[in-house]
Amino acid sequence: MINKNKIFLSNLAVIKSILVKKNWFKSIFFLRYIVIIFILSFLFYLVSPKFFNQEKNLKYISSALVNSYNIELVDFTKINYEFLPSPRLIIKKPKINFNNGVAKSETGELIINLNFSEIYNIPSISINKIHLKKINILVPINKGKKFISYSNSLKKKIFFTETSLSVLKNNKAILDFNELKFHNKKKQELVLEALLFNERIYIKF
Repeated sequence: MINKNKIFLSNLAVIKSILVKKNWFKSIFFLRYIVIIFILSFLFYLVSPKFFNQEKNLKYISSALVNSYNIELVDFTKINYEFLPSPRLIIKKPKINFNNGVAKSETGELIINLNFSEIYNIPSISINKIHLKKINILVPINKGKKFISYSNSLKKKIFFTETSLSVLKNNKAILDFNELKFHNKKKQELVLEALLFNERIYIKF
């Protein structure tokens, strides 16, 4: 009788062990599905705005650029949304006035970085970082100091890459900076790197 009880208890233990393992595997599969659903939902959240008409948000984008950077967006050809490497709006061939006409630029791209909460809420956008790429900046010689002062006063981050800057006198270029990189990554510090007279220069303001 004792042996029968031992065998019964032993079999019961084996059955419990199998059930525990079975439940464990079910939990793993369930968690896997939860993770897959989360990833797909997140991707859908990121990708969907690519199919929206971003140009309908132009007045909000323009207002935010003025408030954060005192940049007037005069014209452009297209506004695209991209989610890689991070959510952003890309304004193609923008014509820009900096600080009420201290400088102007054209061509290239104006890239506006978005927070995840702003992807579907552009009317409440607060721009904290912009990237101007492959643009041509025109600065009249009598406004050069004002442009530097304006750039140095910006509290939000601004980056220029693959850019050219021309200093003008009587609407003619007298000085050209090519392959220009310019940023205010550190507070109260401007860094400029460019090609001038075929020589690489590096300046901190």
